Amino acid sequence: MQGKAVVFLHAFPLSGEMWEEQRKFLEEKGYTVYAPTYPGFGGFEDMGFRTICEYADWVKEYLHHRGVSDATFVGLSMGGYVLLALMEIYPGMVRGAVLSNTKSTADTPEARKRRYELVDRLEKERSIDFLIDDMLDRLFYRKEEHIISRARYLMSLASVEGVKSALLSMAARKDRTSILQSDIPKLMIGSDRDVFSTPRDIEHMFENARNATLYMFEDVGHISSMEAPHMYNRVLYDWLTSIR
Repeated sequence: MQGKAVVFLHAFPLSGEMWEEQRKFLEEKGYTVYAPTYPGFGGFEDMGFRTICEYADWVKEYLHHRGVSDATFVGLSMGGYVLLALMEIYPGMVRGAVLSNTKSTADTPEARKRRYELVDRLEKERSIDFLIDDMLDRLFYRKEEHIISRARYLMSLASVEGVKSALLSMAARKDRTSILQSDIPKLMIGSDRDVFSTPRDIEHMFENARNATLYMFEDVGHISSMEAPHMYNRVLYDWLTSIR
């Protein structure tokens, strides 16, 4: 079954459980699905990472312990940053890459400054409640209560230290646009209402990629897999079957 292994990498500050709809859908189609939760999220202990490469190393070890040497990866937002690092460090692991609602560029100085300000506030307040409230207001375009409630719960399981580690790691990441020139098949997924990874960010990746397909959701926000799960599943499955 390893030939049909799909690994989902979650967004900040959620957990692997955000992929529940995709996991169930693909397992019914015969895929073996992994959706790990990074240290510091989902109730797991933080490991003090300070670079996206450390998250990539952790994912590699997670899969190694489960006997998985290569797979197709799906990364959304921060998960996309981790996936790009995997493509750079462990290119033999990645048979296909879905870069969803993410970007290949580094933070702008303004975005990096904002992350450091959030870290300072976390250290002062020792709570992530303010961050959850702020992000939930912007992560989703369709304010459907069951989606917001589910996301709030998953975010609440993150620790202050886990959130801090992720913020510092994202702030320190480099531009990995050149990695998109690899020959592995790629799918770029964006959303027209995404205020974190804008349509232009997705188009930039597509324009600089080789062997890539682009799909843009309409009237959907940043966490497209949760906001439009049925359409997301169909787009993903159609692409997976096309690259066999």
